[in-house]
Amino acid sequence: GTPSEDAYADMERFFDAELRAIAAHVLLPVGARATDHVLREYTARAWKTDIDMETLHAEEILGSGWLVVPIRDPAEWADGDGDRLVDSLRELQSTDFRRESDLGRFIAGSDPYLVR
Repeated sequence: GTPSEDAYADMERFFDAELRAIAAHVLLPVGARATDHVLREYTARAWKTDIDMETLHAEEILGSGWLVVPIRDPAEWADGDGDRLVDSLRELQSTDFRRESDLGRFIAGSDPYLVR
């Protein structure tokens, strides 16, 4: 069935802990609810972004250490939505989507020190 508001609230802490544990670089929220949550919690863009999944689908949104690529609920996809997502993800893979910086220049030695 559909989870209640209390169930969502109870599980949010696990979502946040797991997200940080896997050290994700790109978040792909599926559907309006997940997109709204990710934009509110992991970006500074929620206040200026309408949750219009038709428009947001497969578009890159910079987050706070993450790149967010919202995905429209597949049950609501129109013609071209699958291709649009594939094209977006292929473009993303051709870039440095990890958003890492080498801070090794600030420590002794020549080893890199990569951080998000």
